[in-house]
Amino acid sequence: MSAEGWPTSIADAGAGLRSGAFSVGAITRHFLNGIHLLQPELNALIAVTEDLAIATAATLDAELRNGIDRGELHGIPIVIKDDTDVAGYPTTVGSALYKARGAERVPERDATAVARLKAAGAVILGKANMNEFAAGGKGGFNPHFGNTRNPWSLLHDPGGSSSGTGAAVAARLCLGGTGTDAGGSVRGPASRCGIVGIRPTYGRVSCRGTFPRCRSFGTVGPIANRVADAAALLTAMAGHDPGDPNSLDLPQEDFAREMHRGIGGLRLGLVDGFSFEGLDPEVAEALSNAVATFEMLGGQVKSVSAPTFSKTLDPARLAEIIFREFADVLADEYDRADPSLFGEIVHRDMANAHDAVPGRYDRLVAERKQYRRDAAELFADVDCLLTPVFPGMHADIDDPPDLSGDHRRFTVPVSYLGLPSVALPCGLSSNRLPIGMQIIGNWNDENLIVRVAAAFEASSGLQNEQPPILWTGPGL
Repeated sequence: MSAEGWPTSIADAGAGLRSGAFSVGAITRHFLNGIHLLQPELNALIAVTEDLAIATAATLDAELRNGIDRGELHGIPIVIKDDTDVAGYPTTVGSALYKARGAERVPERDATAVARLKAAGAVILGKANMNEFAAGGKGGFNPHFGNTRNPWSLLHDPGGSSSGTGAAVAARLCLGGTGTDAGGSVRGPASRCGIVGIRPTYGRVSCRGTFPRCRSFGTVGPIANRVADAAALLTAMAGHDPGDPNSLDLPQEDFAREMHRGIGGLRLGLVDGFSFEGLDPEVAEALSNAVATFEMLGGQVKSVSAPTFSKTLDPARLAEIIFREFADVLADEYDRADPSLFGEIVHRDMANAHDAVPGRYDRLVAERKQYRRDAAELFADVDCLLTPVFPGMHADIDDPPDLSGDHRRFTVPVSYLGLPSVALPCGLSSNRLPIGMQIIGNWNDENLIVRVAAAFEASSGLQNEQPPILWTGPGL
C-alpha cells in the first residue's frame, strides 16, 4: 500500500475492496483523478473512458454487495493500448488517418483480450498512447497525438510502442494494462519504465480485435508494476479463441501458481556472444548483479552456445517480416490517403517493405521451422535464458529514431521464434533510470519464467523504487 493508503498492487486492491476499506467506485475515481492531473506532463492516454469506468465500477460494487465476486481482477482499474478494440470507443492505433475517421473506427465489439479482462472484473480507465501504428525506432514518439513521457525522466524515452501503458503503470495511474508486442513493444516500456511486461507464447492470447502490425510476430501482453500483477492479467487474457486462426488450443492456466516455489536447481542460460555482447557498461553491471542474485537464490547459471541467437538471427533482417506484414495490412489505405497523415517512421517502414529483396520474406518465414528446432534443443539444456532488454540506456527524448534495429537485437529474435519472455527491472543507472532484463522461456512455459521473475523481484527490492512523477492522491 502507498503511504496514503491507496493500493499499489492488485492483491492489495483486492484485499481493500473485500474488507470494505474502499469501493470500486472510490478506487476508480482515485486513478481517474491521477490521470487528469498527470496527463499534461506524461501524455500517457489518447482517450479517457471515464463514463465506462464509472458505470463499470457501479456494477462491480453492486455485485460485491450481493456476494458476487469475479475473482482477482474484480474492480481492478487498467488501461488498454489504443491498437486494441474497446466497444464503443475509437481505436486510433496512434494514427492521424484513423483519428480523422472518428466514428468510422468505433468498434461494436471488444477485442477478445479486452472481453476476457472485462469478464474478469477489470475497470477500463482509458486508451493508452502509443507509437503511430506501433512503428518503432523511438519509444513514445507520436507526431499526431504527442509524445509519451517517462515518469522517471521527462527528458528520456519511455520505451515503445506500448509507451502509454508503460508510463501510466509506472506513474500509478492504474494497476496494469495491455500492450502489444511484435518487435518488443511490451518488453521495451517495461524496461524503460522500471516495471514488468510479459510477452506470452505466440498464440497464447488472442489477437482478434487488435490491429495486426505483424501477424506472425504480434501478441497482446500484460504490463504491470509487479510480477504477480502481470501474471494475474495474463491469466485472465489467455485462452483459446476459435475466431483467431493463430490461437493455441490449450487448457486454461493460472500463471501465478508456481510463483513461490523458488528457483533452486533451475538452469539459467547466458548465451555466449549474445547475452553480454556490446552492452553499455551500466547495463552489463546490472545484468551481472542479477546473475549473482540468481546464483544466491540457488539457480544454476551456465554459459551456453546458441549460434541461432548469437550469429544467425539478425534483427535488421528479421524486421523485414514486420515491414512486409505491416505493408500487407496498410498498403491500400496508404496509397489512397494524403501522405501528411503519416509520420516519417511509417513512411520509412512502407519504403522498406517496397524495397525488400524479392523472395527474402518467404525464405525468412520458411527458415523459422529450423530455427525453432535449434531453440528446442537449447531448451533441453537450460530452463530459461537471460539477456538485457536493450543493449544501451534510454535515448534522450529529442534524439532521432534509431533506424538500425540494433536496440531490438535481444527482443526481435524472441518474437520471430514465438517464445515467451518476461521483462522486469534488474537495476538503476547512475542517474536513476531503470534497466531491464529479459527472462526467455520455452514455448508455453510462462509459469516457469514467471516463477524465475518473481524470485528475483522478491530478492532485488527494485519493485520498491519509485519514479519522481507518481500519483498517490489524497489519503483514504
